Amino acid sequence: MKNVLLAAILCSAITQPVFAKTEKVKSVFIKKVNKSEVFDLYTFPARIEPEVNSLILSETQGVVTELPVVLGQQVKKGQIVAKVKNTDPVFKFKPVVLKSPIDGVVSGVYFSQGSQVTRGEKLLLVTDPKQVKVLIEIPSKDLASMEKGMKGSLSLKTSKNPVPVEIVGISPYVHPATGTATAQIRSTDKEAVLVPGTLGKVSFKSNVHEGIMLPQSVLTYVGKFPHIRLVEEKEQKFTIKKIKVEIGPKRRGEVEILKGLDDGQMVVERSSGFIKDGDQVEVKNLPKVEEKKQDKKDKKKAENTPKKDKA
Repeated sequence: MKNVLLAAILCSAITQPVFAKTEKVKSVFIKKVNKSEVFDLYTFPARIEPEVNSLILSETQGVVTELPVVLGQQVKKGQIVAKVKNTDPVFKFKPVVLKSPIDGVVSGVYFSQGSQVTRGEKLLLVTDPKQVKVLIEIPSKDLASMEKGMKGSLSLKTSKNPVPVEIVGISPYVHPATGTATAQIRSTDKEAVLVPGTLGKVSFKSNVHEGIMLPQSVLTYVGKFPHIRLVEEKEQKFTIKKIKVEIGPKRRGEVEILKGLDDGQMVVERSSGFIKDGDQVEVKNLPKVEEKKQDKKDKKKAENTPKKDKA
């Protein structure tokens, strides 16, 4: 009976089809490691103000008898801009003549002819629109990264191209209400036209150096330690190798790789499924264009190489 059962089991095993277990090769998209300029970007709101302002005050109490200038008028240094007469009946004062101390434009008129004014009251404001300054407010946490002479760019709505600028000076005083220190910058482009009262945005690059920046999505973690999955090629086959890396600051969605990677290596950016060390993969975005260019260069080099005459 036992022999009959054994024969039946063997026959059943032979007649059943045998399926080999095959795993589908997963596909990956890679990013080639390239060193590039790495920097911290600092951006601050900026305001453009006239650098030369002259506030003309009344030198006596009285009535504005003459006001020969209007808002926006060009005036010369020493030009009469107003007359104020003291109307005290006891004394006969001559009208006080007020003159512009600078060449510029009347940018403020605070009284009209016939107005009663007191001594020291402001009458007019004259500014020189050709001489302007650009001011920014730097938060206290960023002051250590800013310094006099640092180069940057000023973006304005009135200009398509950014204006090159540099820091002239930084106040050592941090305002307790705003937590910022005022810094003055100036344009290094002599042909740039900056209009007083305009607002803009200033950007500076700090800590500029060469390094490797990659998307944060390429990182995987083993515990608290960051790792990256490399794609290694051997005999036209691509396999996965997970390596530990040291990371630095994160900037604009990317992370700086300080240690663990070299220029030219291939990093897995995304994959069609879970992959582990030693897995064979199919690379979907090989840099074929670069290979063709290199082949053309090698071919051209071979054509230009002089051939040796056969003996």
